[in-house]
Amino acid sequence: MDWATILLILKVIGAAAVILVALWQLVHFTMQIRLSRRTKRLQRELEMDQASPQFTVDEVKRHVATYVKPDCAQTDPTSEFDIAAVIDVRESIFAAMDRAVVDSGQRRHQLVLADSGMGKTSFCLNYLEHLRHKRKQDAVFISLAQADALAKLKAVPRKSRTIVLLDALDEDPAAIREGAKRLYEVLEAASDFRSVVVTCRSQFFPTDLAIPTETGVSILTPRMAGQNASYRLYRLYLSAFDDRQVRQFIRTHFPLMNPLAFSRRRKAHELVANVRELAARPMLLELLPLLVKDGKVGHEVFELYQYMIDKWVEREASWIPEERLRAVSIEMAVEVHTRHVRGLGDRVTVPQLDEIASRVSEEPGAWDHLTTRSLLNRDSAGNLKFAHRSIMEFLFVVAALEGDERCLSVRWTDFMKEVLISWGYTTVGRDSLHVAERLLGSDLSKTSLLPLSEPPIRPSNSNVPDFAIAADRRSAGTGSHRSATGLWRRNSFNVTESEGMARVVDVEFNLEWRFQVRAHWAKDGLINQYRRTVGETLRVFNAGADFRLPSYAELVTLAEGLAAKERDDLLPDGEIYLLGDMLGDRRYVAVRLGTGLGTQEAALLIDRDRPLSSTKRKASAFEFGIHSGAEAFRLLRVVGIGVRSGILED
Repeated sequence: MDWATILLILKVIGAAAVILVALWQLVHFTMQIRLSRRTKRLQRELEMDQASPQFTVDEVKRHVATYVKPDCAQTDPTSEFDIAAVIDVRESIFAAMDRAVVDSGQRRHQLVLADSGMGKTSFCLNYLEHLRHKRKQDAVFISLAQADALAKLKAVPRKSRTIVLLDALDEDPAAIREGAKRLYEVLEAASDFRSVVVTCRSQFFPTDLAIPTETGVSILTPRMAGQNASYRLYRLYLSAFDDRQVRQFIRTHFPLMNPLAFSRRRKAHELVANVRELAARPMLLELLPLLVKDGKVGHEVFELYQYMIDKWVEREASWIPEERLRAVSIEMAVEVHTRHVRGLGDRVTVPQLDEIASRVSEEPGAWDHLTTRSLLNRDSAGNLKFAHRSIMEFLFVVAALEGDERCLSVRWTDFMKEVLISWGYTTVGRDSLHVAERLLGSDLSKTSLLPLSEPPIRPSNSNVPDFAIAADRRSAGTGSHRSATGLWRRNSFNVTESEGMARVVDVEFNLEWRFQVRAHWAKDGLINQYRRTVGETLRVFNAGADFRLPSYAELVTLAEGLAAKERDDLLPDGEIYLLGDMLGDRRYVAVRLGTGLGTQEAALLIDRDRPLSSTKRKASAFEFGIHSGAEAFRLLRVVGIGVRSGILED
């Protein structure tokens, strides 16, 4: 091959590369034009709708530009310890909603539930556009966070042919006080609409059983036999992004046609794989380009929000000192939340912000510099608000950690509690136990903050204990199902000893423990009164006393508390502790603490050397009873530990 041929081939390759780049730029330019037209059209429609919340063009663009349609399921993913790893039957939320509120007409009332930052408002905006322009339906979007939401609902014309999207029930001040009652009021006010979709945080209702299943709206048309007299309220839960949706999101920020983005795409995938919260919360996933650029990130929710705030104040540093903007934002967060729980809304005017800012600095503010890229920005009416409610909640928790007593006079949200627990697992949180002790030692009666952790499961008569969840409860989990760090147990755990007996009061879980102290009985040569046969132990606890044998999960919390108090000696290694859990008739369960202790005669090993989070201990579990030899079972010696609930009510 001569040089002329090689040169020709290179020219052809170069020309092809230029054409591909030009085509990519044309496609990109066309997509940007279409996006601009979409956002401006949707923003104009929202302005024309007197009922709709007001968004600027940039705000609408932020909600729709890189929107990835989430999936939904009929079960709550937040009931799992890792909501990003839930395996469930799921489908596109748009397809499910179309079938329910557009095509069927039989499921007129839908409640869409999701955790904080999972995109409930983005869903409403994008589904509104979908209804109007793809399904050619009359639809309207109303935020229940607005003080006059029901008045706006009443003013909507042609209700019988209109689908109404009601966003943020959990931000309705009236709902904060009485959730179910307010939901019934909202549904009654929307009874004339063709279909009603309400969005709300998953943890707004304390349990699934607390979520209404009936609307209270009467069916006026003829009913089939057995049909209820009122419409049912159906529910769907937004799901965390799966791998396909994460890939789609990453492609929108690091396009495949850009060869320079290859390494950044790889880093983005690695980050999402390592930080599960990113896939669980699309709002945090928006941080991905910055996280990839900086190359370092914490794994805790608190650290991700702190990173978001740090990047924001850096961007705004050209017109306001970083520390002043941070201080003003924290002050505004406290003000907004306290106002909101009193029903005064979540937005402030510029004069109100000036007054708030004057509390932390005498320098005048130049709030005109705030844009929709800011975490504190203006709406179309000129009022100021946080870009997302969770940002306000995070800053409110920061204020509480910094000692602001006002934070203890109002009710906290579920996400505030989650942020506080997450802070306890950060390096700063672990090194600042005095801060946690001061906060948790305060009067928290008005905050609804306690209990910080879900109480341990009581004994079961027929199921194998979930050893993994119980033992790892202090480190595993996401959202509201995560337990506070065991380091905080020290102040909620009181231990006293008297005449060879230990009494432990666990304030966090409202439990009282009573058991013998081995060192006392061994010293007096009465070890056989410390260790008893299974039959003797059962007779003691079946004699009608208030105390009972603990579950595996309850025993783990006792080990955690004693470790925090540095009193592991009260629950010594090597002993066999009889549990209240049973696997069936005459199938008992016991636990032995310590490692390398081998097998146990007359018992079947069912869980071996499992580490207990927040302690340096391991536990093994055994089954014994009908599978054991009669003589071996008769000779087996166990230790009984008594526990009872409700001690704080005595």
